[in-house]
Amino acid sequence: MTSKVKIISIIILLLSVSIHPTRFDGDPDVEHEIINAVFLDIIGKEPLGLFPPPPPPVPGATKRDSANHKKYLKQFAKRKEEFISRRKFVFMNDSLINFKNNRSAERLRKGLQEDSEFGSLVTSLISVDRDEKALNLSLIKNRGAYEFEYISNKDKVKGEFETIAQIHISRMAINDRADKACFYMSYYCGRLCGFGIIVYVSKIDDTWKIVKEDELWVS
Repeated sequence: MTSKVKIISIIILLLSVSIHPTRFDGDPDVEHEIINAVFLDIIGKEPLGLFPPPPPPVPGATKRDSANHKKYLKQFAKRKEEFISRRKFVFMNDSLINFKNNRSAERLRKGLQEDSEFGSLVTSLISVDRDEKALNLSLIKNRGAYEFEYISNKDKVKGEFETIAQIHISRMAINDRADKACFYMSYYCGRLCGFGIIVYVSKIDDTWKIVKEDELWVS
């Protein structure tokens, strides 16, 4: 092959890569495997928990109070109907974040118990710098009643929909046998609504399962 042909081949290869950019290399990995296995256990398969039964009328209520309560019940039923009929989105951060730089890491560090089952993994989660890694939503198959999209694409979603939450997940600390791991997840569901947790998982009978969760903050 002549030098000229080699140069042309290299140019064609570079153009093909630039024309087809990817967020992620497409290879399944342990972190995506864990998210896929336990995500719905964290947020719930159905979002109807956002609509607890409305309170009953106050004992001894006046006629006006009773009329206002009936009006409230109608408004509640209408809002619930709208919620059920609309698409429900969970918006995910584009990347798995580096938890070491998160302000919640210090809270976890203060309550760390080194002798716990996951102590060394928590230490690793807090102290090791991990590069952010693109989150590949196509690898998250267990979605329940939700549609998933990247937070950066929220403005591109068409039509009426409900935003269930905006979620950030950290890079994970995983043991050498790849059967235990822990990671941080923040869940924002509105103004003064959300929580941040550390999730501890173990691989049991070839399936990742949540062992426990530690709440770091709640709003």
